[in-house]
Amino acid sequence: MDNQTNEAIFAALEQTLDEYGLAYQRQDAGGLEMLKVRLDDLGHAEGTALMEICMLPMGQNPEGSTRKLLQFFTTVAAGLDESNTAPALAALNQVNLRCPVGAFHLYTPQKQMYHKYSLALDASSGWAAQAVTAMTAVVEVIDHLFDEVIIIADDAANWKGPV
Repeated sequence: MDNQTNEAIFAALEQTLDEYGLAYQRQDAGGLEMLKVRLDDLGHAEGTALMEICMLPMGQNPEGSTRKLLQFFTTVAAGLDESNTAPALAALNQVNLRCPVGAFHLYTPQKQMYHKYSLALDASSGWAAQAVTAMTAVVEVIDHLFDEVIIIADDAANWKGPV
């Protein structure tokens, strides 16, 4: 049942991605199935980001229905200059106050800026519909804030606030 549920969720996400004309690919990441999505034409800069979507089992809720954790991890910038780390973190704090879904942060070992959002899906509410709604919300948030976070990734010390 679990593999069928995962398949149904990924199929619903892929159908939505097809409708939006977004490129994607399923991959196995050490036994964890992942959907990688290329997000193009983000913001006025018409930039690109890589979204990685995976699901993890969570067990049951108190009422006994099964849950899964759906995670969206989107790399919005890579190759950040180390001297920009501290100012970028400070600037991202301000952006995150206005970010309605998930948060932006830095992963310094890989010199990347990312957005992360996780959602507990519950079997009692329709897996696929919850997943599609969450993915759509995350893409819209990243698109809306993309120009701002790219400026921060490039040179946070000179960032003057919302673009």
